[in-house]
Amino acid sequence: MRSCLLFLFAASAFGSTLTPIAQPTTGYLSSTTLLAITAPEGSIVGSISDGFLTVSFQSGGSSALMDVDAVPDSWSTWGAPPDTESATPVVLAFDDPTATAMSFVFDRQLITFGVEIEPDDTSPGNLHDVTATYWLGSTLVGTIDRSVSGNGGALLFAGSGGPFDRVDVASDLDFASAQFRYTPTPEPAAFWLAGAGLLAIFRRKRSIARRT
Repeated sequence: MRSCLLFLFAASAFGSTLTPIAQPTTGYLSSTTLLAITAPEGSIVGSISDGFLTVSFQSGGSSALMDVDAVPDSWSTWGAPPDTESATPVVLAFDDPTATAMSFVFDRQLITFGVEIEPDDTSPGNLHDVTATYWLGSTLVGTIDRSVSGNGGALLFAGSGGPFDRVDVASDLDFASAQFRYTPTPEPAAFWLAGAGLLAIFRRKRSIARRT
């Protein structure tokens, strides 16, 4: 019974509601790990990895490829702080320019994931609706919708809560992605610690209530 209570308390401590993060604030940057794009400009990749997390790319349910570009050379514009981390990042663009959606599939569960997105449209004044949908298997965790300009208007799509193991990003045309950041789901020991702490608080409150 005690182990069940600990599990339930730990699960509630981390929750499953997605909280959107609109800008790369100091708190967001300090609580996440940057998954750097290390392949040279002009490369074509099917995934990126830092040795701990691997993010694979899928489109239409099949493996997809991404081109490694750099702003402002092979990708012309980006956003700028405080909306983005940098105005000149290395980005990943669709190798198939007719594709309009990309799934970022993780090889481990996360509780925070963020990526900057800019549509492939430098016409001034054009806005494109971009949706990021967070999933744990077939269970919907949450959705983030933002209107984004392709003319120097990249924005952050980030959410915390989870856990989740995939994020689907869709728009009405192809787009580039940059500044992949994540926080993994805590190890089991962390869950037990959180659960034990909450159980201790619950017992203390119950003891005080009995004395009063």
